[in-house]
Formats: sequence, structure tokens, C-alpha cells
Amino acid sequence: MSAGADESSVRVAVRIRPQLAKEKIEGCHICTSVTPGEPQVFLGKDKAFTFDYVFNIDSQQEEIYVQCIEKLIEGCFEGYNATVFAYGQTGAGKTYTMGTGFDVNITEEEQGIISRAVKHLFRCIEEKKQGAINQGLPPPDFKVNAQFLELYNEEILDLFDTTRDIDAKNKKSNIKIHEDSAGGIYTVGVTTRTVNGESEDNATDNRIISESSEMNEYETLTAKFHFVDLAGSERLKRTGATGERAKEGISINCGLLALGNVISALGDKSKKATHVPYRDSKLTRLLQDSLGGNSQTLMIACVSPSDRDFMETLNTLKYANRARNIKNKVMVNQDRASQQINALRSEIARLQMELMEYKTGKRIIDEEGVESINDMFHENAMLQTENNNLRVRIKAMQETIDALRARITQLMSDQANQVLARTGEGNEEISNMIHNYIKEIEDLSVKEDNTDNEQEKRDEKGTSERENNELEGEEIQDVSDHDDEEEEDDEDEDDMEVVESSDESDSDSDEKENYQADLANITCEIAIKQKLIDELENSQRRLQTLKRQYEEKLMMLQHKIRDTQLERDQVLQNLGSVETYSEEKAKKIKSEYEKKLQAMNKELQRLQTAQKEHARLLKNQSQYEKQLKKLQQEVTEMKKTKVRLMKQMKEEQEKARMTESRRNREIAQLKKEQRKREHQLKLLEAQKRNQEVILRRKTEEVTALRRQVRPLSDKVAGKPDHFHIEICNWTTLDLAVYFYGMYHRKKYQRKAVTSRVYSSRAARMKWQLLERRVTDIIMQRMTISNMEADMNRLLTQREELTKRRDKLLKKREKLIKGGGGSEADRNVQNINEEMESVTANIDYINDSISDCQANIMQMEEAKEEGETLDVTAVINACTLTEARYLLDHFLMMGINKGLQAAQKEAQIKVLEGRLKQTEITSATQNQLLFHMLKEKAELNPELDAFLGHALQENLEDSTDEDAPLHSPGTEGSSLSSDLLKLCGEVKPKSKARRRTTTQMELLYAASSDLGSDSSAADSASGSIAPVAETQESGVAADTHDTSARDREFIPPPSGLPSKIGSISRQPSLPEKKIPEPSPLAKRKAYEKTMEKTKTKEQKLSDSGAPEASLSPPTSPPSRPRNEMNVFSRLTVSQGNTSVQQDKGIINPFPASKCVRSSPLQCTYTAEGHTKAVLCVDATDDLLFTGSKDRTCKVWNLVTGQEIMSLGGHPNNVVSIKYCNYTSLVFTVSTSYIKVWDIRDSAKCIRTLTSSGQAMPADVCSGSTNRTVAIPAGENQINQIALNPTGTFLYAAAGNSVRMWDLKRFQSTGKLTGHQGPVMCLTVDQISNGQDLIVTGSKDHYIKMFDVTEGALGSVSPTHNFEPPHYDGIEALAIMGDNLFSGSRDNGIKKWDLSQKDLLQQVPNAHKDWVCALGLVPGVPVLLSGCRGGTLKLWNVDTFAPIGEMKGHDSPINAICTNSSQIFTASDDRTVRIWKARNIMDGQISDTGDASEDHATLTGCWGSEQDAQCPSAVAVQKRIDCHPQPGASQEACEARGCTWCSSDVPNAPWCFFPEDSPYGYARSGNAEKTDKGWRVTLNKRQALTLFGNDISPIVLEVEFQTKDRLRFRLYDPNKERFEVPLKINGPGVTAEEANYEVEFSDDSTHFTIRRKSTGTVLWDSPLIDLFFSNQFLQITTTVPSTSVYGFGEHEHPTFKHNMDFVTYGMFSRDQAPTAFANLYGVHPFYMCVEPDANAHGVLLLNSNAQDVTLSPNPSLTFRTIGGILDFYLFMGPTPESVVQQYTEAIGRPHMPAYWSLGFQLSRWGYGSLDVLKETVDRMKHYDIPYDVQHYDIDYMERRLDFTYDKVKFAGLPEFMKELKNNGKHNVVILVN
Repeated sequence: MSAGADESSVRVAVRIRPQLAKEKIEGCHICTSVTPGEPQVFLGKDKAFTFDYVFNIDSQQEEIYVQCIEKLIEGCFEGYNATVFAYGQTGAGKTYTMGTGFDVNITEEEQGIISRAVKHLFRCIEEKKQGAINQGLPPPDFKVNAQFLELYNEEILDLFDTTRDIDAKNKKSNIKIHEDSAGGIYTVGVTTRTVNGESEDNATDNRIISESSEMNEYETLTAKFHFVDLAGSERLKRTGATGERAKEGISINCGLLALGNVISALGDKSKKATHVPYRDSKLTRLLQDSLGGNSQTLMIACVSPSDRDFMETLNTLKYANRARNIKNKVMVNQDRASQQINALRSEIARLQMELMEYKTGKRIIDEEGVESINDMFHENAMLQTENNNLRVRIKAMQETIDALRARITQLMSDQANQVLARTGEGNEEISNMIHNYIKEIEDLSVKEDNTDNEQEKRDEKGTSERENNELEGEEIQDVSDHDDEEEEDDEDEDDMEVVESSDESDSDSDEKENYQADLANITCEIAIKQKLIDELENSQRRLQTLKRQYEEKLMMLQHKIRDTQLERDQVLQNLGSVETYSEEKAKKIKSEYEKKLQAMNKELQRLQTAQKEHARLLKNQSQYEKQLKKLQQEVTEMKKTKVRLMKQMKEEQEKARMTESRRNREIAQLKKEQRKREHQLKLLEAQKRNQEVILRRKTEEVTALRRQVRPLSDKVAGKPDHFHIEICNWTTLDLAVYFYGMYHRKKYQRKAVTSRVYSSRAARMKWQLLERRVTDIIMQRMTISNMEADMNRLLTQREELTKRRDKLLKKREKLIKGGGGSEADRNVQNINEEMESVTANIDYINDSISDCQANIMQMEEAKEEGETLDVTAVINACTLTEARYLLDHFLMMGINKGLQAAQKEAQIKVLEGRLKQTEITSATQNQLLFHMLKEKAELNPELDAFLGHALQENLEDSTDEDAPLHSPGTEGSSLSSDLLKLCGEVKPKSKARRRTTTQMELLYAASSDLGSDSSAADSASGSIAPVAETQESGVAADTHDTSARDREFIPPPSGLPSKIGSISRQPSLPEKKIPEPSPLAKRKAYEKTMEKTKTKEQKLSDSGAPEASLSPPTSPPSRPRNEMNVFSRLTVSQGNTSVQQDKGIINPFPASKCVRSSPLQCTYTAEGHTKAVLCVDATDDLLFTGSKDRTCKVWNLVTGQEIMSLGGHPNNVVSIKYCNYTSLVFTVSTSYIKVWDIRDSAKCIRTLTSSGQAMPADVCSGSTNRTVAIPAGENQINQIALNPTGTFLYAAAGNSVRMWDLKRFQSTGKLTGHQGPVMCLTVDQISNGQDLIVTGSKDHYIKMFDVTEGALGSVSPTHNFEPPHYDGIEALAIMGDNLFSGSRDNGIKKWDLSQKDLLQQVPNAHKDWVCALGLVPGVPVLLSGCRGGTLKLWNVDTFAPIGEMKGHDSPINAICTNSSQIFTASDDRTVRIWKARNIMDGQISDTGDASEDHATLTGCWGSEQDAQCPSAVAVQKRIDCHPQPGASQEACEARGCTWCSSDVPNAPWCFFPEDSPYGYARSGNAEKTDKGWRVTLNKRQALTLFGNDISPIVLEVEFQTKDRLRFRLYDPNKERFEVPLKINGPGVTAEEANYEVEFSDDSTHFTIRRKSTGTVLWDSPLIDLFFSNQFLQITTTVPSTSVYGFGEHEHPTFKHNMDFVTYGMFSRDQAPTAFANLYGVHPFYMCVEPDANAHGVLLLNSNAQDVTLSPNPSLTFRTIGGILDFYLFMGPTPESVVQQYTEAIGRPHMPAYWSLGFQLSRWGYGSLDVLKETVDRMKHYDIPYDVQHYDIDYMERRLDFTYDKVKFAGLPEFMKELKNNGKHNVVILVN
């Protein structure tokens, strides 16, 4: 069977269901018609659709099945796949047609396709089996499998799965869809049932796969049959579905939309090369084979005939019409063995035929090497035809001869009988005997003639068989000799290199052609000679055979003559005994017989003569033998010549091959060079694109800066800010249009020449053409939409009129039945007239509906005709200039249309607001009127009854609605809030008391009282109180602030009024951008302690704000927990900072703990803060520190005591500065800067805000609790800096820097230009007295500003340093003309301020964020600190590293210096004071490897202590005996361990001795198990380390595979927790394994070796084994220090440092931190052995654990529970280790294609507006990305499956929009 692919179009059948009874009752008309005898359906009046099959209303199930499905079922037995799926709107008859209703009472005539197909399938199976039996063949074997799937909300449900929860439909399915190598689709995780009969096959809902396998000796066929019952397409506006039903409908429509897109992509000829979106939906993924794949597909489009469903029917028919254009590639599904066998058989037959043709001479190769048909073949064919004709003639003549011979025999017999009859002696017996004799004589004469002919032929073809054999033997010998010579020559040739130039290739080809021609001639001659020899040999063999045959014939004839003579004598004797016979008769008979005998003797003589002639021919045989020998010699010579020619040809071929290989190498080299050039070209293109992006950024910045350069602002001059008031009412779209217009206006001014190019005539014409086309499409769609709305309106009217007519009809029938005389007749007459009027109206509406349908069809046709305009061709024909012109106009058109839509939407909202206001006013007036009437109703009973009745009606109406009742006050408040949102501002309430009473107050006096009270309280407060507060013990607040827009929309969450104190101005335009927190604020946003959040209850404000509670922080902490244990953390003071605390003190740092070779020496430590120290400043006498504990401490460096503590800050103190000239201290917390005069008892004299306001005294002291939120209009201040003269203060707030004149305490302007929050800044002074300010931002850029004295307003940057960092800037430092910048990208850059160029950079200066920079006093050395706590020193001139040391165990937040000291602030709540040494004049020795020369200031010991314990265990072999903190010599020795100090970093001082009393020893011999052996271990002594030791324990070893070994230690008496991951192996013997396991002779070591090399892979001393209830430890040596693995950590290098490094493994949610565990735990390592082999080890334990890497080299595993379960993988290569490891634990999944693209993920968006701006920026800068992530800040109170309805309102719609644009969404879930 051929497996080739054939194209087959998708066939489409249309079935029109009958009208429903409801449709008939409602008066729906039929809008479809079918052309009789043609597969054509008309919709409306004249719109025709043609399909493969069309079934009208009266069609039956049997008719549909016979015409459409039967052939598909029969095709399955031939190996063809098939698919039948029904499509149509809900209620169109899909389920009925497919038969998936599963109605047990259905009749056989109404059975659907699936049930009929199942019966047909099994009936065909039985017929084929019976037919094979009847033919005597073995019956074929059939196997039918079925699957039953349902696709619900894009989840595949297995309906055969009996364990599935039927109600849990929304649960995620585990069923996966995969694609095999041939492109076929299959599912994984689906239940497949084998069906043996039609009664069992009930799997026919959505999909059934039937595999029929027809097997014989060579062939196995497989076929799949899909039955798909698609869900109906629905319109929500028609169905009115809500809730889950609406979600189901949306999911269904999404799947059908994806199916339509696939059909469009496959069916549209113009889109043949486009991508087919199979993966957009699981429905299209499942139907991938059926649409454009390997399947015979039939689509049944079910439609409704009613005009009510006209649009749905039209869309269905158009949908089906597109499906007809799909071409499937159908092929037979054979297994690979059958396909290969068939292909090989065909190839063999073809080769045999070709070989036969060559042998017979039919095919020849001429001198030019061209294959052709031999002329002899044609001549031979003609001769064969003639020979056949002659044979026919001979056969006819032979038949004539036979007939004549029979006639002659009969005549001779009759003649003899007549003679005997005349003599009267004849009888019947004698007549028969005579007849037989005559016949036998004739036969013998014929045989004799044949013998003579054959003898003659044999004489002519006589040959010698012996000569043939001899020649053949010689030929074989010669050929073998030549083959040996060829092999020897080939071996010699293999050692030679043939190098020929390209000039010789032509001559070589000519010689090759000559050789081929000679070889062909010789081959042809050999074939001819060989054929002649074969004929001679065959002749000789035939001669011998004929000789034997003739001798046998001669003997047979002699015997016959003798028998005849005997018979004659017997006859004569019989005649003599007969008396009646006369002697004369006897003589006569005797004479006749004698004549016959004589004739026979003559014949015998003739044969004997022939025999003699034959003998003579035998004598001539020697001549033939000579001739044969001669021919054989000639053949031998020819074969030798052939061998020689073949040898020469082989040599030439080898030369050609070498030449070709050399040329191929040259070509490959050229291609390689070409690829390099292409790569360089791509790099240049990428560089050009980057330059264009940078140029675009610079252009935008210049434009923005030009726009922002204004004269003295109105607010500085004291004038009202009219411009701002106007801007605040603009929407975001208004602002976008405004800035776009300004940008393009300046852009066009700069590029006037380009604009002239744009205005070419061709571009304008094309734009006009496209604009008209777009306008036409919009108008067509609007018209169709309006027509559809009109038709729906008419249908509704008709339905109402039909119901009215039915009511009139029933009423008339009731009157007729009741009778009643003339009155009844009149009523009947009136009803008849009314019915006639209603009927006339219905007829008119029906005509209108028909006209509307016709118009819709006409518009659809016009739409299709309009689409014939090839817009794509117009666009493709555009030049680059024209394309820019068109793109620019399209952009302008889009903005204009969007602006118009936004304006319309705003108008609609305003009108809706007015309508709502009117409704509320009306309701209020009604209630007021009701109250007034109620008072009067007390005196008027009738009025009371009337009001009671009206109230009852209102209550009934209200219960019919789902919406809850709201008071008018509440509604009014909501309305006013909505109106304020529409206007873009929140108007505060007036503090003046109203003189009149409103309607609201008349109805709800209580609320007005409450409002008045709160208003009075607010008016009494003139200070800025915190907006939202938490207790001191709460988690540190997120420093994110909402955008100005969000703050306007959200009422204040506290009891404050909207307008607080004197801050009444709205933020200016640049401030309306969403502020982002500084890196300090983010890092300081969370406490390392696990403190419970407490929220303060807040009262309702007069604006109606409800109680507000603090939401939890929006991001996990980015720092590891502090070092306090849980008891210390729980006992930390929960009080506020106002409580008097213990004074801080500066303690000397122990000198014994310092490394003398370190470039920096820690001399003192300032301790006193209760939380992390975030900032520091110092003079020669004073030290100032700010902390997360909301205080700023002032220290005396002379006495080492804390002088004062400056408290009352609302949140963390993130920056601090001291002015020597004024003795003022400036502290920063949230959006406030406090100004302290420390000369006057630490009094706060001013409070400055980020918005530019200066207020007297301390406005933040009113609250003792931590404030989380930032007031409206304010921004987080990240850092401040003073100019060298102390006259100006610069504060980084948001994305700008505010300037303060400290002489007047007045804001003079801002430094603008950054796109992101300014994180750091530094100030210097240039020669002309100007301030030089350098700022670093989160937007990765560094900008420089020159500020002259008296500068006002917005100041733009004078320079933007390029290239930017890869992440936000964290620290800046200036030394002379050099600027240094540190970033979150771990790098440091050195800039030249004079040339404004980048001088040098160190990309990975640290292993974590560079958080602080400082300058070492007195020497040109730069000091940097990172988040990992490391300090590094750099030479300022060469930028070379000088040294590094461990400054703190926690992140370093700030560095500052005075004239002689260095101060570092850290999260460990201390400030360390350092002194520089060994770096004066740059004299410092090379520090070497940083990993070997860490100057750890917390624990560096002198080497002189090693001499105190010379007999101790070597340092590299030490195993820590006191792994927990707090080790001392007393505690160590109490455990029976050795105490010995060492200057090796991290080496344990308390360690196990060589004769340790701990550990285990083997008890008894090893016990054999099924897969290995086990041994029991007992404790050596009763001494315990942590208690609850377990003894005995069992060591069990399993030889799982030859490359995988498992050994585990467990408690045999009690079951402990084990990881539920079963890793089983088949099991091997110890001899088969590539490893060997053994105990040492003294049973103290457990060892595993590699058999091939003897390398010890695992060696565990049992004395270091611990197995207690909550502490398990095991140590092993490793063969080398090349150890990799142990994820998930932020490792410094791939190859681990073995110098006593410990990795903790306990997963948690935290940011990447050095030596800290992240989200996952992977206790697996790989070790590369000294001989380059590799092995891996897995510890299968899920408890908290750690591993220590020692320089022995050795590893120590510790865990707190479970068992010790190890798996060892032998490798021997790293790749095979990983393969064996993943084979054991499971292969990693194949990532989706889209997940390999760029993914944008970060925490801290804060609101959907920020997220949208981010996406827009990505789009604006042409940065392609595939996935958008959403961190936990999108959640509501960090609850999974929720989102913040305020900050992220509209998130689902935004995600859908991204999905429609081809992007994917990934949301984080908190576990």
C-alpha cells in the first residue's frame, strides 16, 4: 500500500433543521431554501452558498450517514484518518445530528452519526474476518480503542476517568497535548478503553479514536476517527447569561474564534505562508490533524431556517464556506516496519527488473555514458513477435497433420477390414487390432521424424561442457588474483595524499569518460563471449541427454519389434488352430506381418544409422572443446582488461574525491568567513539600533527639558497656578495628545526637509486611497450593525404582536364558546378587526425583516467585493519615505479617533452623572414629600391608606431588584465622588458652616452631625498629620506612593479631611508622575524580624471615608533575617520611640580579632540602635546615624558616648546631613525633612516637605506610631545633600531634586530630567562658584546639573552620562575630576567630569548591589560596600582592586569619612569605625585570590595559637563539634571534643578528635537482600551530642543499575518520614555494577569505589555518623575539590570554595542573597575526579539541612529529620551524570515556545497605571517581549486568586488586551 500523501479538501455538509414549535408560534419565517438536486442553499432572497452536501429540513439521519460518513468508515480499514465535527449556533441540531444526546428511548431512525458509525465499524470488522475465512486466509486482527473527552473552559476532561470529581469542572486538568515526530497530535494522561463490541462503545461525545489494524505478514494499518460535537456559538446579549454560564459562553466563543482563525489562515490563499495559530486554543490543537493535517475531514454546519436566527445562520454559512478551502494531506497510516518492507520490496523488484534488462541487453550504456535501449532488443522483440506468429501457424498445421494422420489410419483400417470382410474372415476383434497396429505404426513414424529433427539440431549446436568448466575455473582464479592485487594497491593508496590543481579537473573528467567507455565495451564483449560459452555448454549437456534418450528409444523399439514378432507367432498359431481358416489366408496374414516387420526392421536400421552418425558427431566434439577453450581464454583476457580499467577508474575516483574534499573545505572556509561577516553586520546593526534608541531618548529629553524651561513659576511668586488648575482636569489621553503634539511640532521644526519629502504626490494618493478604504470599512460595519439592531428590534416587535394575536385568538374562542347574544357578537367583531390589524402589522414587519435581511446580504457582498482591493499590495509597493508618511498619518488618525472617543465617553459619563444626580434628587424629593404627607396622613385616614398602598408597591418593586437599597445620603456621596472623578480632582469641603439646611440634612440629620463634628475637629488641626499609621511593632511600610490620579480617586483613609492644613495646592505636572521608592526605602521597607502587623482603627471623616486598615507590604523582604534568635525577636520592645531608651556607646573593636595584613582595621563599633542603621554622617568630633527605629543619634567621637537621640520621625530615617556652618542637622523620613538645632536641646525648628513647603516646628511629632502612607501630593525623599558652603540643600524626591535656600528656608526650584526616581546625589563646587550636582536614578542614568546662585524654577541637566548602567544607581562619589558610580548591576564606573566620558568600568565589582561608595581619607583610594557586607578598595588612578574584606555580616547601607576615619552603617544595627593602614602611598602587596584572603573583621585569628595544640587533627580535616553559635572551650570539652584555635578563616575551633567517642560500629555480618545487602550499626558509646540518639540503625545498599547505587540509613524499629519519590531500578548483581561497596577491615569506614579506576568516590568514617531524632550527620571525603551543585543558592562561582563553606538548604521566598537559600532545594552535587571522570550524589531528604565543604576535601551533611537516603550516579562524564540524575528524578519539561522569549518581571508596579506606562514604554522603544509578569503587589491583601480592585482596577481587561496583542500573562501565587 502506498503511503504517499494525497491532497484532500475539507468537505462541508449543511443541514437545515426543522422549525421549532416555539418559532412557529412566534411567527418566525423560513429564510433558507435549497435548490433541488443541487448542493446549494439560498439565504434570504438571492444569496447562494454551494457546498459538498446540502440537507434540507426534511432530511433523515440515514440519508446523512449514507452520503457523508459511510465512505469515511470504510476508509479507516484502508488506514486513513477521518474527522467529523458539527458546527453551528446553540439549538441548530448539532447534538441531534451527531447523536451525542444519549437518549435511551430514541428510535433507530433517529439515531445519530456516532451510533451508526460504531455499528458500521464493527459490522465491517466481522465481514472482513468472515471474508478472510471464506478465502482460506488467516483472519485479520482488529483492535478498537476509544477515548471520551470534554473540553470545558480550556481544560480537557477525561469522561472515562471514574476517579474524576464530576463537580470539580474548574479544576486544572493533567491531560497534556503533544505532537509526534510525524506531526500527529496525541494526548497524554487520557483513559483509553479497548472496545470489543458496539454495546461497549459508548465513548462518542466529543472525540472517539478507533484504531483498526489489518495485519498480515507484512502490513499493519492504523486509523483514527474523531467525532467532535462543538459547543454552540452564543451571543451574550441574546442569551442573557451571567455568572458561570457567561464565563462558559465566553470560553466557548474564544475557542470557536481560535478555530475560525485557523480556518481563515488555512483557507485564505493569500495567507498560505502565514503562521497557523493552532496553539491559541486547545480545541484547535486537538483538531490540528483534522484541519490541514492527515485526515479526511467532514464539517457538518447545522443552521436554523428561522429569520430570527438570520445573522447566526449567515455567519455559520460563511464560516463553513471558508472551511472548504482547507487542503488536508491524507496518507495511509502504516507502522514503520510495514512501510519499510513495502519500500524495500518495491526497490528490490525495480532493481531486479533493471538487472534483468542489463543481462538481456535491453539496457546499454553508450560511449558517452548515456543509458539507452539496445537496438538488438527492438530487433529481438520483432523476431519474437514473428516467432510467436510462426508458432501459432505450426500449431495449426500440427493439428491439421494430426487430423489427417487419424484419417489415414482410419482409412487404412477400413481398407484392411474390407479385405477381411470380402474373404469372410474378418470380425470386430481383428478389425480393432488392425486399427491399433496401424495407429501405432503411424505414431512411431512420427516419433522417428521428430528424432531425426532433434538429432540434426543437436549436431548443429554441439559444444563441449568440459571446456566451459575449465574456462570458468580459470576466470574465477584470475579474478581472485586481481582482487588481491586491488586490495594491496588500495592499502598503498590509502597512505598517499593526492593533490591536484583545479586546472587538471577537465582532463581528468575526459580520461574518466574514456575509461568508462572502454569499460563498457569490454563489459559488453565479455557478456557476449560468456553468453556464447553458456550456449556451448548447454548444447553439450543437451547432446548427452539426447544420446541417452535415443539409446533408450532404440532399446524400446527393439523390444517392441520382438513383442510384435511374438504377437505375430501367437496370432498365426491361433489361426492354425482355427479349422475354418485356410492355409492360404494364413499365409496371406503372415506375409502382411512380415512386411510390417521388414518395415520396422528398416526403421530400426535407419535409427541405428542415426546412432552411428551421432557417434561420429561425438568424435567431432574435441573441435568444439577447442573452440570453447579459445572462447574462455578470450573471456579471461577481457576480464583482466576490465579489472585493470576498474582499478584505473578507482584511482581516478579517489583523486576526484580528494579534489572535491579540498574544494569543500575551501567552500566551508568561505562560508565561515561569510558567517563572520554577517555576524559582524548584525552587531553593527544592533549597535546602530542602540544608537538610534539613545538618540531618540536624548531627543525626547531635550524636548522635555525645553518644554519645562519656564520663567519664575507662579507659585513661587505667590500667584495662583492657573496652568496647573487647567491641567488637573485633563485626562491621561488629553495629556498624551498634548505632549505628542508638542513633541511632533518641535520634531517637524527640526526636520523641515524630511517633512517636505513626506508631501510627495504618490504618498498622498496612497494615503487618500487607504483612508477611503478605512472609512468605507467603518461605514459598512456601522451600517451592518445598525441593520442588525433594526432587525432585532423588528423581531422583538413581531414576537410581541404574535403573543398579542394569540391572546386575542384565545379571547375570541372563549367568547364564541360562552355565547352571550349581540354583545358577544360585537366583542367578537371588535376582536376580529383588532386581529386583522395585528396580522397586517405582522405582515408589514415580516416584509421589513425580509428587506433588512436583503440589505444585510447586499452589504456583505459589497464588503466582500470591497475586500478585493489589495491593500496589502498598496502597502508593499510603498517606499520607505511613503511608509513613514502613511505611518505618521495613521498615528494621527488613531490619536484623533481616540480623542473623539474619549471626549464622547467623557460626555456620556457626565450625562450619566447628571442623570444619576437627577434620579437621586428626585428620590430625595419623593422621600421628603412622603415624609411631609406622612405627617398629614396622621390626621387623614384616607391619605394614610393611600400612602400605605403606595409604600407596599414600592417595597414589592424593590424586592424584585437585586441591587441593595441605599440611602439618598449615601447615593449622593457616591455620586459626588463619581463626578469628582470625572472632573479629575477632589474638591475639599468648605470649613464654613452652612447657614441653610439641605434636603439631605432634613432626611438624615445624624450624618450631618457627624460631619460637623469631624469638620470642627479637622479645622482645629492645622498641622500635617500622618495619613495612615501603624504600631511601632508593625512591618515596615512599603514606600510606594500611589499616583496623583489614584490619590484623587481614593478618599483619604484616615479621619482627616481631604484638604489638610495649609497644603491646598495640587501637585505640578512633573510631580503627577508616579513616584517610585528609593533603593534605600525598598531595602528598609521590611524588618528582618517576624513582627505582627497591627492596624489602628480610624474614624469616619466628614467625606464619608470608611474605616481603613493597613494593607500588608507589597513585596517580600530583600534581606535575610537578622541574627537574633526567635526568643530575642519576640522579646524586642513593642513600644514607641518616645520611651527613654538606653544610651548608645562606642565600644573598641577587639584587636585580637583583626587580620594584621588587612588594608583596613576596625577600631570601634557604635552600638545603640535597635534596628538597621540606614545612613551616617560625621565630623572629626561628632557622628550622626539614622536608623529604621525612626531615630537619629548623635555621638561624641571623643568620649564614645551617645549625646542625644532625635526622634519623632514618621518612618525610617533614610538620610542625614550635618552643616558645620549653622550647626543644623537635617534628617529625612518619608516625604519630610526635619531641621534640628542641636545647640538648643535638639529642637526641630523647621519641617520641609517634598512638595516645597516649609513649616515651622515639628509637624510630625503629633504621632507616636509609624506612618505607612505618604500624604497626597508628596513624594518619598530618598537622599539629601548640602553644597560645600552649607547655603543650599538638595533633596531627591520622586524623579526630581528640589532645591532649598537655607538662608530663607524656601524652595527655589527643581532639577528635572530623570524618568525614574532619583536614588542618590552628590554635590561639588566648581571654580566659578557654581554648584555641581550629580544625580543617579532608577532609570539607570546619571545626570549632571550646573546650578548658579539664585537659580529659580526647573533646571535641566547639562549632561547625561552615556552609556547608562544596567540597573538603578545606588551610590555616587566625586574625587577631583573623577566621578564614581555604583549600581544595582553590581558594577562600578569611573567617569571624567571634565571630558564627560567614561574612563573605566568594573562590570562585576561586587557579587551583589553596590550600595555605598566612599573615599579613604588621605590617599587616592575608593572604598565600596555591597549588599553582601563586603568592602573593597580601589586605586583611584588605575581603578585596580587593592583589597577586599568582610566589613559586616549584613548589608552595608552607607559609608562616610572624616579627616582620619571611615564609618560604615549596616543592617546589623551597628556602625563600624575603621582606620586605613598599609595603603599609604599606594604600597600594598598583591592580595591574590579574594577567596583565600578575606579579611573577616568579625573573626580573624592569629596563627600563634596553632602551636598550643600540635597533636590536634589537621585543620583541613576538622569536623565541627559545635555547629550552633556560642562555642567555648568549656562547652567544647564538655562534649568530649578538642578545642584549638586557628588562623584559617571559618575553620572550626571545636572539632571531633581522631578517637571520637561518638559514632557507630558494625554489628555482625552483612545480610543479603534482593538488590544488595544490609548491615546493622550500633552506637559505640552512650555519649550523645543532642540527645535522643537512635540505636541500632540499618545501612541498606541497593545495586539499582550498573551506574546507580542507593544506600540509606534508617531506623528499623520506627518508621520515619521519607520523601515520597520512588526511584526504583531493575537491580543488578555486584559483578555487573561499575562500582564496588565495602567496609574497611576494622569496620570503621564505609567506602564506594569506581571499578574501572579504583577511585574512592565515597568514604564515610562511622565515628562521624550521628543519627538522633532531630539531628542527623554524615561525613564523606571526595576525590577532588572540583565540586559543583547544591542549589538553589547564589553561588559566587560554579566550582565551590572548599574552605569551610556552609550552605544552608531550606527553601523560602527571598531575594537572591549570597550564601542564602532561595526558592528551591537541590541537595545534589557533582564531583569531577582527578582522572576527569565524574560522579554525582543526591541526598533525598526534604527536611532543613546544610552541607559544609572542607578543604580535606570532604563534605558534611546535616539535617534535622527523616533518614539519610543517598543515590550515587557513576557517570562517567558530566553529561551522563546529569542524564542518570534526571532519569531517576524525572526529566525536565519542555518549555513552551513563547516562554523562551523576553519576560518582563519585577515587583513594585503599585498600580495598573504604572504597569500600563511600563508596557507603553516597551512598545515605544521597540523592545520586543513575550511575557508580562505580575508580582504580589497586584493582589488584595496578598490573597491568592484576588486582585486589588482599586489600584489594579481593570486588570482582567488589560490582560485580555495583552493576550490579543500576542503576549502572555504570568501571575505569581503566594504559597
